[in-house]
This record gives sequence, structure tokens and C-alpha cells, in this order.
Amino acid sequence: MPSVVEADQATQATESIFTPKNTLFGTILPLAYAQAISEYVRALHVPKGQKPVAMHLDAARLFDGVIGEGVDLKAFAACFDSMSICLVKDVGAPMGSIILGKKSFIERAYIPRFPSVHKMARSVASEIEALGYNFSPPVQTNMIILDLEVVGIPPSAFAEYCAREKVAVFAMARIVFHHQTSEAAVKSLVTAPSKLIEDKKNGVALEDKKVGGGYS
Repeated sequence: MPSVVEADQATQATESIFTPKNTLFGTILPLAYAQAISEYVRALHVPKGQKPVAMHLDAARLFDGVIGEGVDLKAFAACFDSMSICLVKDVGAPMGSIILGKKSFIERAYIPRFPSVHKMARSVASEIEALGYNFSPPVQTNMIILDLEVVGIPPSAFAEYCAREKVAVFAMARIVFHHQTSEAAVKSLVTAPSKLIEDKKNGVALEDKKVGGGYS
């Protein structure tokens, strides 16, 4: 498989991961080809201090591929260190994907962050509440919904002030946290309602208008 790496690097593990796909635009990646790729990549010389090239299969439609070719799923999976299967594309599930690999790989891939995300949401809620805002319903998990009517702030003004801080939210003032929410984003998020409530107290006119929303 000389095309896997550059000719002058054939003895060096220059790439960290090799990721073929089955299927690609409906075409099958043959088992024999996958086995040849696997054998070649795993035989590459790995310099001291470097990790071997990982073999990951983009298996979004793997079931279609192995059934279409009439080969064994386990034999195909054995060519790779890990794979991801899309349940939406392959089996018609409403949503979701699964990742497969050795136990040690799954343990590294699984990062339980729900508690920390909930803690972040509650912390932000406390800061916003201290500014004089109310929530409806109460903050219990990863979602904050501001009751802007109580404080007399137009929803569009909230979205506008957030946009100024480069934070996109719906005008309905719903804020959703997830495991990729950064500390910088949180700081910007708190800055927006802080400036908004301050301007309101200072008599700044808050225009109630239709504004473009965003996901939060």
C-alpha cells in the first residue's frame, strides 16, 4: 500500500491516525482492501517516543458495506483499532452514534462531564441571579431560562446584548450548557446580562424588536 504515506517516509510513522470509510457515497470498502491497509499500517516502523499509527474506521454505514459485500462483520472490525457507527444513517434510529474499541480505548474516550456541566450552569445562574434576574423554571441541570418579563427586559434586548459579547442565544433567553462550554464563553455570558441590567437601571432605552436567534 505505497500510497498510504509519502515514498520517502515509508519507514516513518508520520501520521497519527488513518481513517478509511465504509461505505463512501454508497460504495463498499472491500474486506481484502481493509485487511491490506491494516497490515501495511501496522507494519510501519515507529520511531522511539512516537505512538503507532492508529486505525479508525468511519463506519457510519458499515452494516450496509459488509452486507453488500457478503463478508463477516467481525472480520472487518478486526482490521481496526476503533470504529464509530452512526445509528441514524445505518439502522434508522432517531439519533445517536456508538464508538467501539478496546476497553482501554473506551475508558479514555468516555469522559463523564455531566456533573461538572451542571455545576457550571448553577454557578452562572447564581451570578446572574445576583444581578437581579429570575428564572422560570428553577435551574436544576444544564439549562437556564431567564424570566425577563419579571425584570421588564425585552427578550430581543437580551439576545442583542449577548450578541455584542459574541454569545448567540435565542430571544426566549434559554441558555444551555454542554461539556465544550469554555470558561471564556461563561465570562462573556455573564457580562451580557450584567451590562443589560445596568443599562436598564440607568434609563437606557431597550428596544423591543425582532432579532435573529441562535443556538445556546
